[in-house]
Amino acid sequence: MIFLNAVLALSCLVLGKGNVGYEDDKFLFFLGSLFLINSAFMIVLLYNKKWGFWGFCISTGLTWMLSNQKAGSMFILGLVCTSILRLILQIKKDGISCWDNLS
Repeated sequence: MIFLNAVLALSCLVLGKGNVGYEDDKFLFFLGSLFLINSAFMIVLLYNKKWGFWGFCISTGLTWMLSNQKAGSMFILGLVCTSILRLILQIKKDGISCWDNLS
């Protein structure tokens, strides 16, 4: 996911309009920045920080909402994906979940 967000950010920021399906340069810059922020929150989550998960949820929701706004799709899929991640973090092994280990 980190790699995919980085590739999407570079495609939005470097390739520019016409190549990604959007014409507005400001929108592409904002969307590329959101992809980079999303990657940063994923890296923070790897360092066991709970605020990294919440930042990932917010940035993913914004990214899905903005990128699918013009495509006409529902952005609810982004929220479903982060909910699945939250459920995975709740799985317990030896009585302790990964969510409990996040600081």
